[in-house]
Amino acid sequence: MADRRKNERTSRRGGAGAKNALMTVLLAVLAASLFVYLNDNYLHIDCMPSGREIMQTVGVISAPTTASEGEAAVHYIDVGQGDCQLITVGNSNVLIDCGEEDRYEYVKAYLDDLGIMRLDYVIATHPHSDHIGGMYRVLADFDIGHFIMPRTADNMVPSTKYYERMLDAIEERGISASYAKAGEVIQLDGGAQLEIIAPLHDDYDNLNNYSVVMRLIFGNTSFLFTGDAERAAESDILNSGADISCDVIKIGHHGSTSSSTEAFLKAASPKYAVIFVGEDNAYGHPKQEVTDRLKNIGCEYYLTMTYGNIVFISDGEELKLYSSKKGEVAA
Repeated sequence: MADRRKNERTSRRGGAGAKNALMTVLLAVLAASLFVYLNDNYLHIDCMPSGREIMQTVGVISAPTTASEGEAAVHYIDVGQGDCQLITVGNSNVLIDCGEEDRYEYVKAYLDDLGIMRLDYVIATHPHSDHIGGMYRVLADFDIGHFIMPRTADNMVPSTKYYERMLDAIEERGISASYAKAGEVIQLDGGAQLEIIAPLHDDYDNLNNYSVVMRLIFGNTSFLFTGDAERAAESDILNSGADISCDVIKIGHHGSTSSSTEAFLKAASPKYAVIFVGEDNAYGHPKQEVTDRLKNIGCEYYLTMTYGNIVFISDGEELKLYSSKKGEVAA
């Protein structure tokens, strides 16, 4: 009987010891998590890893795909029902749109993971919040080389808080800024060129048609960025005789039937298309009519809601495709 009681007391002490050890581990984890949070948001101790770096190390999240020397990368950053593209080539970094304001922290973390502190060019394709909602924060937090936006008709100038905050940030920081000019060519590292194709007119009655449309040329590969340009703008581009041929096209207006006309897609003749679209979006994007047009010209298309962040790496001749949700994809 005495031995039995002794064993019971030993068992209880062992159980209590295990509980105390578990509690100590949990408290240590909580303390460490709190410290990482405080460092990320307030302390900013350089020698300490960030929360994202820790999660990447343990494999919870993956770091963005990067281009090697002599390569160019085009990142289509998944911001839900909005647009955000990043071009990196050599030391040149170009951000095209940034999504809604509530996606800014995600975009910033993505750029931070790439070690980007300076954006040589920031381009706001047009002043709708799903493209420029967080732009004022981009302009406040990063070293900006030059900012480009479209000039709109006086009666089309928006009065939204996001547009006003963007303009305020440009003025407050003294950022060099200009309106997009069709025909202007921006020289980037590695011989890459970013040509502005549109807008071509200043009397459209729809803000989408003021979208800054651009074509990136790197070696023998090319990428077309269309903002939300619709039929009228696409028609004007075709009539201008501009070269819009490309390997990869960013489909206009999230795959709406208002954009990506058959004539425009045939002239572009892309091998691949990226469509920015939010999961279960209320618009039914992308429309089947648009995806059918892409199929008809033999173009493979990728949805951000399915593939997450999409990255094309070009060596000037060939393309490789990576997805944050599916890894490397055969291209």
